[in-house]
Amino acid sequence: MSVFAGNKLRWAGGAVLVVVAAGLSGIVTMFTLPNVLPGVERGRLADAPIATSAAARSAAAAIALVEDQEPATLDMAERLATAAVMDDPLDVSAIRTLSFVQAYRGNAEQAMRLLRYGESLSRRDLMTELALGLDAQQTAGDAAAIRHYGHALSTTRRGYDLIVTQVLEASQDLAFARALGAAMADRPIWRDRFLPTFVGRSENPEALTAMAQGMWSKGVPVADRGTAAAVTSRLLRLGAADDAATLIGMIRGKDARLVQNGDFEETDSRALGWRYESGASLSALPVPDEEGRGRVLEVHAGSGHLGSVARQMLALTPGQYRLSARLSANAEADAGMPRVTIGCASADDELADLRRSETGERVAMSFAVPEDCPVQFLDVVFGSSMFVTDSRGRVDDIAIEAN
Repeated sequence: MSVFAGNKLRWAGGAVLVVVAAGLSGIVTMFTLPNVLPGVERGRLADAPIATSAAARSAAAAIALVEDQEPATLDMAERLATAAVMDDPLDVSAIRTLSFVQAYRGNAEQAMRLLRYGESLSRRDLMTELALGLDAQQTAGDAAAIRHYGHALSTTRRGYDLIVTQVLEASQDLAFARALGAAMADRPIWRDRFLPTFVGRSENPEALTAMAQGMWSKGVPVADRGTAAAVTSRLLRLGAADDAATLIGMIRGKDARLVQNGDFEETDSRALGWRYESGASLSALPVPDEEGRGRVLEVHAGSGHLGSVARQMLALTPGQYRLSARLSANAEADAGMPRVTIGCASADDELADLRRSETGERVAMSFAVPEDCPVQFLDVVFGSSMFVTDSRGRVDDIAIEAN
């Protein structure tokens, strides 16, 4: 039987005629402007003893209307649907049930206003979502606010910067920032576009660190390795080397003080592992060793070019260390090339400069990390003199040990 069937309603010209004039005059305002209702008042309205969750209340309300449309049934359906909407203001099914209740009571205007509101929610109206998100931060908690912001981020391009700005402001609360990271760990549909924008526009290193801690509390997935490096680099640009070191330690765990993949045997670099140059003038690529001893890093520099061809971030604690590597090159390479250097990420201070030996033997040197250098860059450097067309080198077995 249709929900508009029965002896309480009649149809004329496609409109519902009012049979019973009674209704809740403020219900539409309440649901279209939920951000102005005090949380306590909304909590009282959500008191529904029959069902314990928003989804259950919404379903129970709809089922009740199918059974009959007696006043007591309408009252129960309204109570359940109202409670469901209080738990989730975007529950279109519950709002539709409230509309049907008003229709059965003969209040056509209220019924249609609720139906139109439910229709607008199905398109995720931007300003409604922002209002709900702002309200949820004050009354319902971070998870509810993030859900509303996520709806806005995933369903509209209009006002995207406004949404990002609001989330950035909300993230100044470190608890919210951690909750935001935890939500993004589940890879919601809005994350891929939002996350690079969030990282690039973040000015608060503590909030950025909290977000990363929430997102990678269980480790960094392979797909997130580039993002982890971007977050760490952003922290360094913000002058937050200590926060960057904390993040590196969290991501890499006990390996934070060691060179990752120093023998270049791993085909997939780990989080915060090697980043290789791949240009025409400077390049580096792990390749099989010609003598069959696994893989080595082959480096190349065009005529007159010099620079880092491979880089890795470290978080060595203050102390004394020993750097060693196996370095070799062809006859066209400059003396001393390739080199392995270590420098402070937050300054231009060079801590170590390990150069190739002319005999081709393994080389080593000692160096010290000072107190004010929480993050370091480990670089493989290569260069070529002018008019040299085939300058090549090989690097292998880079290691750092504490003295």
